[in-house]
Amino acid sequence: MMLDEKMLAQLCLLPGVSGDEGAVRDFLIKELEGHCDELTVDALGNLIAFKKGAWQGGRLMLSAHMDEVGFVVTSVEEDGSVRFDTVGGISTEILPGKLVRHAQGAVGVLMTKPVHLLSPADREKPVEKTELRIDFGTNAAEFLQPGDTLCFDAPFEKQEEHRILSKALDDRAGCLLLLEMLKEPLSYDVYAVFTVLEEVGGRGALTAANRIRPDYFIAVETTTAADLPGAEGAQQVCALGRGAVVPFMDRGTIYDKELYRLAFRLAEENGVRLQTKTMIAGGNDAGTVHRSGTGVKSLALALPCRYLHTAGSIIDTADYDSAAAMLRLLCAAVPGL
Repeated sequence: MMLDEKMLAQLCLLPGVSGDEGAVRDFLIKELEGHCDELTVDALGNLIAFKKGAWQGGRLMLSAHMDEVGFVVTSVEEDGSVRFDTVGGISTEILPGKLVRHAQGAVGVLMTKPVHLLSPADREKPVEKTELRIDFGTNAAEFLQPGDTLCFDAPFEKQEEHRILSKALDDRAGCLLLLEMLKEPLSYDVYAVFTVLEEVGGRGALTAANRIRPDYFIAVETTTAADLPGAEGAQQVCALGRGAVVPFMDRGTIYDKELYRLAFRLAEENGVRLQTKTMIAGGNDAGTVHRSGTGVKSLALALPCRYLHTAGSIIDTADYDSAAAMLRLLCAAVPGL
């Protein structure tokens, strides 16, 4: 399965900060119509797609989250600038000078005190989030109000033949993996959930799991790749170009050992490149799903991604192809366990 770059670009460039995922959901509904047996939107905004397969087995739930990290307006000052807070895990150090976009199209810049006004001591300190504001070049009160969300304003770029740079690859790449699979015949019944509110604690996935009551769950995700200068060995976590990632543990989940071993056995038998994470870090929808109901056997399948939660994340298209192959192998094997 080759990556559909045009559709990935469409997904990534949509605004979809946690709690405001409607544009992404509408796009997916349009793409999925006619390909699923049921499409349901629950009270929180999760899109639940059910597709029957040739056989029935254990109830399998998949998820990919629609939301991205971003910003929420807390107030508009008298001078027209905007105070904000972050939504999801964003490092404040990366923010000065970045562009942000409102869903209606207005673009602003994250600004801080000009460098010529900084004391020598100030220049040595990291920027505090409370020191930043957003400048839209006009009085933002004319089109913004508290509670409005803003996403990074950044292009979708092909860096070279096999690398893609964009905002929101976490987790629009996962959304595309599920979307493309749902357009094909399946071996077993699948509940594929495009979740909301993952970046603020996996809340959407929890309510969806309580509704579906799965036996098995696979989070289809991106995960931090730190294969960069200065990071050696296990500090790299995982690396671009070495295949999809199946972790054994992260900050939210200790994954089911039977499913973990199954993934690597399937990869070896079918010649699919697969790696694990070499540090216990991060988390995903499995953190809440595995604790739902009476407990759910869970696994994560992820794309390695550099610069997660920034305006310019990077993935490798070969890793996407590996993840697509692994997803199909797992969906053909897990429900029959």
